[in-house]
Amino acid sequence: MSTGINLGDPYKTSRSRTLSRVLLALGVLIAVVAGAGTYLYGVAARTAPPTEVATVDVLVATRDIEPRSALGASDLKVVQLPRDAAPANALHDATSVTGMITTVALSKNEPVLPTKVAQTGSEGHIAVLPPGATVANSVAFRAMSLNIPDANAAGGAITAGDHVDILYTLAVAEPKQDFIGRIVIQDVPVLAKTITVYTLRVDVTTAERIAALQASGGSLALLLRAPGDARPAGTAGASFTNEAQRIQRP
Repeated sequence: MSTGINLGDPYKTSRSRTLSRVLLALGVLIAVVAGAGTYLYGVAARTAPPTEVATVDVLVATRDIEPRSALGASDLKVVQLPRDAAPANALHDATSVTGMITTVALSKNEPVLPTKVAQTGSEGHIAVLPPGATVANSVAFRAMSLNIPDANAAGGAITAGDHVDILYTLAVAEPKQDFIGRIVIQDVPVLAKTITVYTLRVDVTTAERIAALQASGGSLALLLRAPGDARPAGTAGASFTNEAQRIQRP
């Protein structure tokens, strides 16, 4: 028999307060743990050794270099760049590039790429100045071409990069008919060769001497030097008269 009185759950309010307190404590605990984890992660990140970055050797210019410049050893150096930042086709060895010609201008510390250099004399690439030289620190060099038949140029075997002497022969009439021959210019670098046209590096004074010798009606021949042979000829020339007398001696 119902009395009409609903007593309900007398512990419901107490349980709700307890649950709220538990959830609050759990939330605080989670926040503390998260904060501690963040702090420890930050400390570990600061104290951990830096991650090693993979690097690669890259050849760069040591100074601003103009186009058509021959590269000397002092114009190049090897630096280490991050592998991801280095050009894929960057050169790495200065030895293989020394003596080559710049086809474009290079800025200081700019990587040297295969597309920016060329072999001397190839595809018309020549350097009027010697390797490492600049307009400010060198004499007045010029590129001068001579048309010399193969028979007077070591059989045509002379190529760009070789060094030659210039032999001059001339017929003279005074004081009597004679023929003379002498090495007049020595150790001249060959910049390029196209068929029988040889382009040489000479200073302006030597260029004038060669022009005068050509105009005289004499003959020029190129004598090929051995690689690295910079010895002076040390001769006084020869004449047909002297050679004829030598031949006639008993």
